[in-house]
Order: sequence, then C-alpha cells, then structure tokens
Amino acid sequence: MPRLRPKQKPPAERFEFTEAICVEGFSVGWSDPIRRGVVYPADHPMVRAAPEFWRWLGPSITDEEVE
Repeated sequence: MPRLRPKQKPPAERFEFTEAICVEGFSVGWSDPIRRGVVYPADHPMVRAAPEFWRWLGPSITDEEVE
C-alpha cells in the first residue's frame, strides 16, 4: 500500500545565537568605527544599537561534536 503522506523529518535542534559578526563597516557617533568581520557577543550594546549591520552566529562546532 503506498504511503499517503511523505515521511516527516524530525525537527531540527534549535540553538541560541551567541555572537554576531559585522557584515558591513559602520560608525555610530558615540563609538569608534566598526570594521567588517568584527565579532561581538550577541548582547553587546553595539549589536543592539545597529542590528542591520550584523549577522547572528550560533555555537561553534568542535571536532569532538563532529565525530
């Protein structure tokens, strides 16, 4: 008998974003210029002040987790 619904994938693990990387250099009047590629913690005031210049990063994968 054919299966009527395709097999569903298990839900992906959700993780909390821990860091943010700057994708475009910018400057806010009260701080030094921020260069592209700089990584800050997700709760850093600069990340919260200008979220449009940042991309979120999750926990890094170590060699132990891959094996």
